[in-house]
This record gives sequence, structure tokens and C-alpha cells, in this order.
Amino acid sequence: DPDRGQSSSLRRGITATPAEIRWFVVHPVDMPLIGQRDYDACFAALLQASRIDQDAIVVASHTMRRGHPLMLPRSVADEMVRGPDEISPRDVLKSRASHIVHVALVNPWVVDDLDFPADYDRAIESLEQRKPRL
Repeated sequence: DPDRGQSSSLRRGITATPAEIRWFVVHPVDMPLIGQRDYDACFAALLQASRIDQDAIVVASHTMRRGHPLMLPRSVADEMVRGPDEISPRDVLKSRASHIVHVALVNPWVVDDLDFPADYDRAIESLEQRKPRL
């Protein structure tokens, strides 16, 4: 429901899941260059952190900026659903700062999305630079 803000999609997804789901992974569709290595690092951090803190929140980061994927325990996800429409995931993260585990990644695309044609052009250029030369 776009009129209810960007978080409405996240809320819908959370409320549609069975109660036994314990963790949520948030990955916006406009961030297609997050790769398997990024996920592997975040899942490893989640496994380790959740042994110590059941409310651990794992956030991919690059150059001291938070990005995606974002991994939330059910307790945090439920807080987002119960809050007012104006509350954003960023607001909930601020209130739970002591539970956040940052995973520093080398992929700059964990903090950069593709919203405009110029963003797409930058992404293509970046991928071209990574291509092995024959």
C-alpha cells in the first residue's frame, strides 16, 4: 500500500509468515548486485551472534554505512508490525542499537540501490570492470 509508506511491504511480508518463522531477511528489489558472498558472511555472523543474543540484528555494511541484507529476529519484526505507519525499520534499529551486528563487506552494492538510469549505467560499468579479460 504505497499510501502507507515504504514499510508497508515489509509489514505485509512479516504478517503473512507463520509464527514459527524466527528470522527475516530484508533485501529490497532495487539492490540486485548483492551476491552470495555477502549473504554467506551475513548468515555466518547471524549464526554466531544469535547464540549470544536472541535479539541480534545483522546488518551488511560498507564504508561505515548500513545496507542490505538486513537480518531481523521475529521480536524485532513484530515490533515493526505493531508500530505506527510512520515508524521505519531505521527507527526500530535506532531503538535496538546495542543488538546490531555490522558485517563489513567489500561489495559497495550492499549500500547502493538502482533507482535511476544513471544508477543502472554505473552498475553495468562496475560489472564490466570485474569481468575477467581473455
